This record gives sequence, structure tokens and C-alpha cells, in this order.
Amino acid sequence: MSQRTLPIIHVVEEQAPTIVYADIANFRSVVQNLTGWSVSSGDTSRGQRKTI
Repeated sequence: MSQRTLPIIHVVEEQAPTIVYADIANFRSVVQNLTGWSVSSGDTSRGQRKTI
């Protein structure tokens, strides 16, 4: 049997990380805004992904 070789993946960051400050009350909304997830208030299920 021949072994499959895995491709080498290089990750290149084009921008420096952004530091974001948020208080505890707004932490969830800040994370959802940054990651693209939106959850309507009162809904505990997983939100819809925003398309860019």
C-alpha cells in the first residue's frame, strides 16, 4: 500500500491582530459582530451566518 502525503499548508497573516475592548454586558454582541454570527434576542439556537 502506498502512503498518502499531506500537503504543507502555510498561513500568512496580512494584517496585525486587532485589539478590541468590550465590557461584560456587551461582550456577546461584540463577538457576534466580529465573527459574523447574529442571534436575535431571546433566541438561544445558533444564529444565521452573515454573508459578506
